[in-house]
Amino acid sequence: MIDRKSEHRPKNPLVNPGDLAKAVREQLDALLNEGLEDSFPASDPPSVLRGGPDPEFSPRSTLPASAGGRR
Repeated sequence: MIDRKSEHRPKNPLVNPGDLAKAVREQLDALLNEGLEDSFPASDPPSVLRGGPDPEFSPRSTLPASAGGRR
């Protein structure tokens, strides 16, 4: 038999989880957009934003050969 008491979660009538999630997303979007607009010129975004590899960083080149790095 299923124990219904263990499944019960008290609900806070003052907070709707959907509204809270929406508010957090809006705040995060506003903060991210505010920071990115001034950080990079629109004509030449960094490779991270383009999704390409960063030529200055190669994780395999920093590992010893025994750990799978370049030999």
